[in-house]
Amino acid sequence: MPRLRSPNQQGPKSDRTADIPFAGYATLSGLASDDVASHAAFLGTGETQPIPLRDNALLTQAAHADYPIRVVVYDREDRIIGIQTLNTP
Repeated sequence: MPRLRSPNQQGPKSDRTADIPFAGYATLSGLASDDVASHAAFLGTGETQPIPLRDNALLTQAAHADYPIRVVVYDREDRIIGIQTLNTP
């Protein structure tokens, strides 16, 4: 499966990838530094979904119809420390 990597990843905040299966869903996965407390996905449909983070790893799926998706990374004080926009699955 193809793997997408953001060309503008900054520092150790978070490394996210999107695997594109053929079933209409993309799997978002990655590793986060200890600075990261949480992630949220802002979907193209207007919905917001938290992305589970466990042991500095994240894994979730998004429907192709939900794109574009903006992944926002927060620290422990709920400040935004990273933003990545995924325009296509």
